[in-house]
Amino acid sequence: MKKILSIAAVTLISAFLCGTLAVSAAPSYESYGYNSWGESVPQPDGYYAEREITGTDMGCGTLNNPQDMFFSDSGSIFIADTGNNRILVLDSSWKLQNEISAVTNGDNSEGLNSPEGVFFDGTNIFVADTGNKRILKLDFSGRVLVEFKKPSSSSFDQTVDFKPSKVVADKTGTVYTLVSGLYRGAILFTPDGKFDGFFGSNSVSVTAEVVLNRFISKFMTRAQRAKQTRNIPIEFTNFDIDGEGFVYTCTSNKVTSSETGQLKKLNSSAKNIFVNDKKIAWASGKFGDIETEWVKGESIATDFIDVSVDSDGFVAALDFTKGRIFQYDSSCELTFIFGGKSDGQLGTFISPAAVESADGSIFVLDSAKKSVTVFKPTEIGKTVRKAILLHNEGRYSDAAEYWNSVIANNSNFEIAYLGLGKAYYQMKDYKKSMHYFELANDNVGRSQAFEEYRSIWLNKNLPYIFALIAALVAAAVARHIFKKKHPKAPDGGGKLKNILRLLVHPFKTAEEMKQNKVYSFAAAFGIVFLFFTANLAVYQFTGRNFNINKPDTINVFLISLSTLLPFILFVAANWSVTTLLEGKGNFGQVFCFTAYSLLPYTIGLWLSIPLSYMLSYDESALMNGVTVLSVLWSLLVLVSVLMAIHQYTLKKVIVSILLTVFGMLVMAFLILMLYSLVQQIYVFAYTVFSEIKFRL
Repeated sequence: MKKILSIAAVTLISAFLCGTLAVSAAPSYESYGYNSWGESVPQPDGYYAEREITGTDMGCGTLNNPQDMFFSDSGSIFIADTGNNRILVLDSSWKLQNEISAVTNGDNSEGLNSPEGVFFDGTNIFVADTGNKRILKLDFSGRVLVEFKKPSSSSFDQTVDFKPSKVVADKTGTVYTLVSGLYRGAILFTPDGKFDGFFGSNSVSVTAEVVLNRFISKFMTRAQRAKQTRNIPIEFTNFDIDGEGFVYTCTSNKVTSSETGQLKKLNSSAKNIFVNDKKIAWASGKFGDIETEWVKGESIATDFIDVSVDSDGFVAALDFTKGRIFQYDSSCELTFIFGGKSDGQLGTFISPAAVESADGSIFVLDSAKKSVTVFKPTEIGKTVRKAILLHNEGRYSDAAEYWNSVIANNSNFEIAYLGLGKAYYQMKDYKKSMHYFELANDNVGRSQAFEEYRSIWLNKNLPYIFALIAALVAAAVARHIFKKKHPKAPDGGGKLKNILRLLVHPFKTAEEMKQNKVYSFAAAFGIVFLFFTANLAVYQFTGRNFNINKPDTINVFLISLSTLLPFILFVAANWSVTTLLEGKGNFGQVFCFTAYSLLPYTIGLWLSIPLSYMLSYDESALMNGVTVLSVLWSLLVLVSVLMAIHQYTLKKVIVSILLTVFGMLVMAFLILMLYSLVQQIYVFAYTVFSEIKFRL
């Protein structure tokens, strides 16, 4: 009995200890990701915070406002200890090997002054000696090899205070540096210190506000234009360079939340090639947090302050605002989000300053905590990384096994479905590839797989397709011969036949229908209903190669506003305008014939749905062609029937249509004003009622 009690006691104590350890090991932040609709979804931890390393651990004393960090391929670690005016050189075990606080410049010894950037090219150390307004190229002894100072060129804005904050160099020895307040991109220097121009500036986003300001400025005086806010590119906040010479840049989202391309991979021509080509939702060009977070009435935007790329092409971007690290693979797919801000818990930050990636781990330098946090990949993190690397190596079946393991762990991992879609595409299993691309909401990838699958299907079924076409042609010929031998007496046509004839001979048929009063309100309402349902069907049932709408977010009310309201406004405005312009058509005729003119466009909408299942995304021109032709046909019918019912010339009917559009805008404005007035009356009445109720 005592033995049983002892075992039970040990079991309980072990369970308690394990539970305690599990709680202490749990991250102090929530891991999440984003789906293709820009919605945050729970996600297992890809990284965990292993430990924090302080200056004391390094053997160099307390750090003071450190601002930059760099890992060399040989394992050496460099830290810009800005507040202590020094550069630290550590080994791979984080032990101090060298400290550079003063440099030998010729015969002089000169101290560093608030260095904010450090870089190592494998031979020489580059330092952004910010307080001394220069870039230094040093050997390991601290001897100055080259000094890069403010360019005297006329192409360089001499009003800018040359305080370099970051520096990198490529294999040719070209030096890139960032200077605060300079919006023309990175400054380039030749290996011997000569100014060589600028590289990779951001462009100004052409928004409605920018266009309006430019238009207004045309009417301003020179003094007023001088006071106007200038639309200039946003400067880079930081950058990194990989072994192939590609420059990775980051830009703050705090400047403008609508900005895209916050992370870029620039080639030698300064063209950004770090883009996601999925044509759905937020996926193209947006980085960092997609959902907007509001605190005390202000939106909290991602503020990227550093970016790092490792030897496998994985990009880590550091967000200062929330202390989060966003990791992307070489294909620009988001893999993990982790980290956070707090008063000092492991894995969170107070004032994150720099991020570095090496050997699958991620390191974050915090200037306020005066330490470096080491993040190691979890098992799921290792699995995702392995799957991506296997795919990049061309080992697609092996990659698929890892992706299936990821999905078994968490079904929200959209990148796993994307990986399986890519793997099965390369394995030529196009049906499975289409399935997984669809689960990943990647309509471009699905479309490519669909093209291959369709090609195989057509080759297999081509004889049957030709046989079906031959049968249909034979049936049509037989019907034509039969009708020729057994002609029917013309019956003048019913209302439906008149409407169909209207599509081919709109002016003549409209005159006859008006004169004989054979237009039908029931048919008009039926066409309007078909037009409305066609828009619903296009939103919901268009094929996945083209459909970028989320299936469960259909809003019937909004679709009604975008289809039925313009139709009603057009009919009302046209009747009002043509009454003033001595038009002969009444309200009923305007309603019916305008509805009839919607028929070609409605047919085009319905046709686009089956076409979307037969065409690939690259063949979208055919889909667009059908839509454009149907719209032009409807416009032609509309102009013709309005000429007929109002007895207008072509010139007069065009004038009446333009006035009708203006009338629609006036009506829409009055409706909005009325809505606003009713809303204010409701709020006033509710406030008065609440006040009376409170006093009683």
